[in-house]
Amino acid sequence: MTQPTSHPNVFYTIDEARHAVIRSAAICLRGTAGRPPRLVAAILTGATSRSRWNNSDRSIAVRHRLNLDQVTAAGFGWVIDEELQGILSATGLDTYELHDIDLIIDMAGPLDPNELTAAA
Repeated sequence: MTQPTSHPNVFYTIDEARHAVIRSAAICLRGTAGRPPRLVAAILTGATSRSRWNNSDRSIAVRHRLNLDQVTAAGFGWVIDEELQGILSATGLDTYELHDIDLIIDMAGPLDPNELTAAA
C-alpha cells in the first residue's frame, strides 16, 4: 500500500486516500478503546456528536470527520464507504460487537503519539 504524501492533506492516488481513511479509523479505534461498540461505530461512520458523548468522544469524532472530508474534497469520497464497510465488518462493529481492532491498527502503520493525543 502506498504511504501518504509528505503533506497529509493532499492525496494523489486512490491508495493514499484509502490509507488516510484506514489511518483515521485506526486513530478512532485507539482513542475509543473500551467505549461501547455502538458509539465507536457511530464515530467511524462519520457522526460528529450525540447528546451523551463526552468531550473526548466528540473530539475524536470531529477529527475523523475532518479527515473524511479531506478525502472527499480530494475527489476520492467514494472510497470512504468501501473502506469503512470493510473496517466495520473486520472489527465486528457491523453487528455492534468489537474485536480484532489490531488488524486495522496494523494496516494503518505506526501511529505518531501526537496523532493519538490530538484525537483524545
